[in-house]
Amino acid sequence: MTETREFPSLLVATLSTGIGLWPCNYSDLQKVVSFVLGWDVFTHHLADRKLLAECRKLIAGQCPGMPGEMPDKELPNGEVKRVAADVVARFGQTVTLRKGDGKGVMGPLDGIPEHLQGENMIVAIAPELN
Repeated sequence: MTETREFPSLLVATLSTGIGLWPCNYSDLQKVVSFVLGWDVFTHHLADRKLLAECRKLIAGQCPGMPGEMPDKELPNGEVKRVAADVVARFGQTVTLRKGDGKGVMGPLDGIPEHLQGENMIVAIAPELN
């Protein structure tokens, strides 16, 4: 049986749309992405457009009707409130997501920006993200 977990619907919608529908930080988004993909995503992985597109695709498959990426990230406040209200009306306060199968896993040093490659780095793995 596939593991599932509940997340705030507006947090998931923030990830799927790319606009701030929920007051959150990167670690909140990172928890959703890690769970949906099924592997520990590092903060710098969140800048990978292909990875986020795959995550959005998986969310759309699990939450039909969840709004997708918004081309205009600078929506007027009233429009942001309307999108947020629509998400809550359609999905409620939380959505249940299935844990991903771990395909496409990236290592902790994959996706490091080119200008930092070859530099000394410390990689910290926080168990509370799992």
